[in-house]
Amino acid sequence: MQRYFITEKQNNQVTFSKEDNYHIKTVMRMSLKDKVEVVLDEKVYEVELVSIEPEVIGEIVEEIEYQSELKTKVTLVQSLVKEQKMDFIIQKAT
Repeated sequence: MQRYFITEKQNNQVTFSKEDNYHIKTVMRMSLKDKVEVVLDEKVYEVELVSIEPEVIGEIVEEIEYQSELKTKVTLVQSLVKEQKMDFIIQKAT
């Protein structure tokens, strides 16, 4: 599902930026009743497109429970090495 970032919503409807309008209509060729994910204020919503012309307008269907932290914990263990090699190891590990 496509994900778009918006800056505001009015009631239960969202409008998209000019670039997102172009992407939704021309690149993705979406039509009415298609669904996308929208991020607003660190919340994720499922949005159904209710208007395509003249601009894309979507209606919020539901808020999606989003957990950003991974379930798996990773521990990296490294022995002491010279400074240059340690910089390289840290760079590749991140």
